[in-house]
Amino acid sequence: MLALLMRRSGWSAQHLSDLTHGTVSASSIRAYARSEYVPKLAHARSVAACFTTDGPALLREWGHADTADGLESELAHQVATGQPLTASTLPHAHSIDYPGDPLSDQGAALALAYITWLQSIEARLP
Repeated sequence: MLALLMRRSGWSAQHLSDLTHGTVSASSIRAYARSEYVPKLAHARSVAACFTTDGPALLREWGHADTADGLESELAHQVATGQPLTASTLPHAHSIDYPGDPLSDQGAALALAYITWLQSIEARLP
């Protein structure tokens, strides 16, 4: 799918690498386009954010459905408000999580502990 999107856009691997602000190398992009490798989440986000219309579909193709949902939400917000994409969807800010990304095991444990603590406080309220 990446190869098709690149052909439609007329982009070379080097041009797409430049659009990701160098976070994804041209050689990696060529490998992803040939389906030799599936990109890890950071690379997938950076590349998909360059294809604002088809980026979510590309993320789903690579198995990052939750991140695709987050990107779709950001794009819908952009269309509805006329505001530019937030930092979470910009290619150079790939370390920021999209809303909807699954929590790590540690993050889920922390959230569960916080909820349990809040419920214990609520149970003591009159």
